[in-house]
Amino acid sequence: MNAIPPIAWVLIGFLVIFTISMNIWLFSTKNNQQENKNNNLIFSRMMKSIQDPFAEENENLQKLSEAAAKLRETTINQEK
Repeated sequence: MNAIPPIAWVLIGFLVIFTISMNIWLFSTKNNQQENKNNNLIFSRMMKSIQDPFAEENENLQKLSEAAAKLRETTINQEK
């Protein structure tokens, strides 16, 4: 029967340790509600950004156009 070389045992050990650590991390993340709320907030912001990538710019342009309209009205009223 062929023997497994020592480097293979080392790689198997790393794979087992990695698998166990990933499972522990996943369970601890699942149980931590505060992190889940933060993750949900991040994902909701990401979804809003994907749906309307220029929402912030559009809002700023809307404010600017409203300010320009008010300024235009005041200058027209002052000329009269």
